[in-house]
Amino acid sequence: MPRKEMWKAIPMELIHEDQGKRLLQSDSPWLGSHALIFRPTAISALGTLLYSNGELLPLLCPEAELSIFNATHVLDALDQAVSDILRLPTGKLIWIKRHVFRPEVVLGVDVFKITGTEVSQTFVSERFVRTWKSSGLRGLEFQEVWRSSNPDPSSGVETHETQVLRPREEGDMVVNSHSDELRKKFQRLGADDPKGWADSQLDEGIPQLARFLFLRQAWRNVVPEDNPSWIEAYIRAAESKPDEPYAGIGHSLKRLRARGATDEEITDLVRGMQAEFLFQFCYLLDDPGAVEPEVADVQWALVQVDDEGNVLGQMTGLHEDVLATDPTGREMRPRANPPDPHQS
Repeated sequence: MPRKEMWKAIPMELIHEDQGKRLLQSDSPWLGSHALIFRPTAISALGTLLYSNGELLPLLCPEAELSIFNATHVLDALDQAVSDILRLPTGKLIWIKRHVFRPEVVLGVDVFKITGTEVSQTFVSERFVRTWKSSGLRGLEFQEVWRSSNPDPSSGVETHETQVLRPREEGDMVVNSHSDELRKKFQRLGADDPKGWADSQLDEGIPQLARFLFLRQAWRNVVPEDNPSWIEAYIRAAESKPDEPYAGIGHSLKRLRARGATDEEITDLVRGMQAEFLFQFCYLLDDPGAVEPEVADVQWALVQVDDEGNVLGQMTGLHEDVLATDPTGREMRPRANPPDPHQS
C-alpha cells in the first residue's frame, strides 16, 4: 500500500555497537526483514529495482541520510498447500517453516511481500542479490528460502528457474530514537529480544510492554523446569489434608513416584500441560469460540488500563507469543537428549 502522500518522517538513530561488539557500517542499516532501510549508496545502485517495486520514504537521523523501503508489491505468492506452515486451531497462519512460492506469481518481481501474514518479511530476487554484490554494497547477507524446480529441457516448454531470497543483517543497526529507553526496560524485565519487542511497540502501535509483562507473570505460574520442590510440596499438602480441594494432585504425584517416574519426567509432563493450557487460555481471551446462538453477541477482551482505570488499549494475540516467552528459551521443545533413567 503506498504511503508517500501521508508519510511523516520517523526519528531514528544508528547503533554502532551491540553487546560489546563493534558493528561495521552498512549500506542498509538493519531494522528488520519487514522494513529494509537504505543509505544513498544503496539507493543509487539499486534505484530501478527499488522504485519499480515500491517507494522510498525519508527518515530523520542526525548522522546519516536514511530511507525506509515500502514494498508495494504484496503478492498472493505463497503456495500454502505445499509450504510447511504452523497454524492455530482456527487455521490462522502464525509461522512459515518452509516457503514454496507460485513461480508464475513471483517471476520477474525483484522485491515483494506476501499476503496471509500479519507482518510479512521482505523477499528479493536473485537479480537483486547480484546487483547488491556487484555494486560492492555492504551490510546485508541473503538466505535462499526457495528455488523453483529445474526446467525440463525435454518438455519443449520455455521455463525459467526462479530464486527467492531473504535479506539478513550483517552490519550496523538503526533504531527508533524513542526506543532505547523502552528497549532497556524490556531488557530489565528479562525479554530475550528487547529490541524486537520495543521496535514492535513503537513501529506497529502494539502494547508489547503490557503483553510481555502479562505473559511473563503467567509463565511464573507454570512449574519451573529446574526446581522439582513443588512435587514434594503438593505431596506433603495432600498427606496433611487428604480431602481438601486439589489434594488429588499430591496423591497422584506420590503414586507416580512410587511407580518409578522421575521428578524430571513428572515436571516435563505437568509443565507441558500447563503451557498448553496457557496457550489455549490466551486464545480464549480473544475468541469465545463456538457458543450458543442466544449468547453469540457476548464478547470480552483483555485491556491495558492506566492507574485510574481508564482503558488504554486492547491486548490481543497473546497466544502468538506464549512459546516465545518460555523462560527456558526453547519454546517448549524437549530438553536436549534427556537421560533415560529406565535404561541401564
